[in-house]
Amino acid sequence: MAKTYCFINEKGGVGKTTSAGNVGAALSRLGKRVLLIDADPAARLTTWTQTGNGPTLADVWAGKTTAKDAIKQTAFCDVLPGDRNMALELVGANFDILRLRELLLPLKKNYDYIVIDTAPSLSLLNAAALYASTDVMIVTKPEKFSIDGIGEFYETFMAAKAGDNKKLNITGVILCDVGGRTNNAMINKEMIAETAKALNVPLFRVREDTKLGECQTAEQCLYDYAPQSKGAADYMEIAERIINKP
Repeated sequence: MAKTYCFINEKGGVGKTTSAGNVGAALSRLGKRVLLIDADPAARLTTWTQTGNGPTLADVWAGKTTAKDAIKQTAFCDVLPGDRNMALELVGANFDILRLRELLLPLKKNYDYIVIDTAPSLSLLNAAALYASTDVMIVTKPEKFSIDGIGEFYETFMAAKAGDNKKLNITGVILCDVGGRTNNAMINKEMIAETAKALNVPLFRVREDTKLGECQTAEQCLYDYAPQSKGAADYMEIAERIINKP
């Protein structure tokens, strides 16, 4: 039965899609059955994995097709693509916050891990992703607004845990672009380390690496584009830690 990891921060530009895509790909390279889900209306994971042609999560959600028909096999792993119109199509007066959980239940037997990329916002889609998940990875950068996003997310997390997902856990904090050496960056990194300590979770560090952006521009999996890069090594270490998690 698959574990479902939600990659989240309610601040944009922190490396969330980069982390979700690369951790999913690394888990797959380690022999695990992985499904990546793009639950961000920006659909950047969908663009990166070249899965934008055909049915999407929005179509599955609306009952227009099945998840089996929407899932695409890629060099990363299996991908359930997103749709730039998801926010408009799915979030309305009749929004069912447990709908994503229901959609994933029949898929869990087919995978070891399901990885969900989420929107950088306080949204109902993000709440639905939390209700559908077993574990949360907070993704951040050594920046003030990114740190603020962790605090804003924590309120959403506690609401989901107090609601219908009492077993939801924060599994770790991923700190991206750790190479910054300005005084401000160093102070923010210390604050993030203290946050991870307070949450009693590991802090994973991803070094600055131009290959992380280049592989997305090339619309290629990092482990094909630059398998020996620093980013590839860092995300592989995170994937190994996930697999070895008790």
